[in-house]
Amino acid sequence: MARPKKNTSSASSKNEGADSSITNAFQAFLSDTTDIIASTTDEFLKIPSGIDLIDAITGGGIPCRFSVYMGKPGAGKSSLLVNYIKNGQKLWGDKFIAVYCDSEESMTQKRFKDFGCTMDVNIVNGLTVEKLFKTVEALCLFKSQNKEYLEIPSMIVWDSIANTMTEKVMDNEDLSNTDGAVRAGILARLLPKYADKLTKYNIALVAVNQYRVKMAMGGGPVDAGVRGIKQDQTYPGGQAVGFNAFQLFDVEQGPLYKDDPYGYPMAPVKVRAIKNKAFSPNIPVEINFNHHRGFSNFWTNYEFLKKQKYITAGAHCRLNSMPTVSFRQKQASSLYVTKPHWKDVFDADLIDALDKLIEGH
Repeated sequence: MARPKKNTSSASSKNEGADSSITNAFQAFLSDTTDIIASTTDEFLKIPSGIDLIDAITGGGIPCRFSVYMGKPGAGKSSLLVNYIKNGQKLWGDKFIAVYCDSEESMTQKRFKDFGCTMDVNIVNGLTVEKLFKTVEALCLFKSQNKEYLEIPSMIVWDSIANTMTEKVMDNEDLSNTDGAVRAGILARLLPKYADKLTKYNIALVAVNQYRVKMAMGGGPVDAGVRGIKQDQTYPGGQAVGFNAFQLFDVEQGPLYKDDPYGYPMAPVKVRAIKNKAFSPNIPVEINFNHHRGFSNFWTNYEFLKKQKYITAGAHCRLNSMPTVSFRQKQASSLYVTKPHWKDVFDADLIDALDKLIEGH
């Protein structure tokens, strides 16, 4: 896609310099005369998922802000967030702090290891909304007292909004239907409060949430500004969840592929960012998921290249950029590991295909 040429005239350059100068001057004045800190940059530390398609449509990964992954139960949301933890451990080693706040009591250290995590993850059980934000506050305090971790991104997964009660209801034997309103009120107060803290201390708070039909109790109205949510659906947590989400994703799992074309059962999971302040929203992608192994970056890329016509599929498959080498589809992952030249061509095709995907949106 052709980019417009820059105007290099002296008048234009002079105006651009003046604009920058006055912006910086007011930024300094505002800081000196008030307690308001303004910024002219929108850079945030990000945690890549290690899945190329997801990292392409997020602009490089989950930023150190508040983000939400929404979908039906079993769609693969929790497993996808474990992929971020696994990749964070790979990139930053034992300086990467990951906390899994598990209201569904579904995650174990064995499960993390099955999905490829190499180090233990802090798991918080017995979760309430208040305990979640105490955990956020504790991580901010820990990083402020241990400066060597401050510039390394950390991640708190909240699984899930829908299943987390408030302490008021947890301690009350009268289980009335008021918890949704209480939870929404707490989130409306605390999410804006912690938005800047998350960025200051380089913490990505990422929540799992479920869709509900509008008749369900405990939900909030669909945000008019959040495009792409079906009009018969809502989600727990109220409007504060949608308003304060820096990224908001829709996750939907399809049926298993027939005949195990990859050597073990896998299903496509459709992901798109309904809201994305870091990159263009509503770019849909499909990633390949196995319930025991998690997400496969290679088979996701392979399927993507097939759909983008970089691979000719059949009884014998070929990379169109290397037509002299034919292979059975199940052999492709082995070729990627054992044939460096084939891997280089595959990777080059992937970069080209990803560039075209992004340019097309």
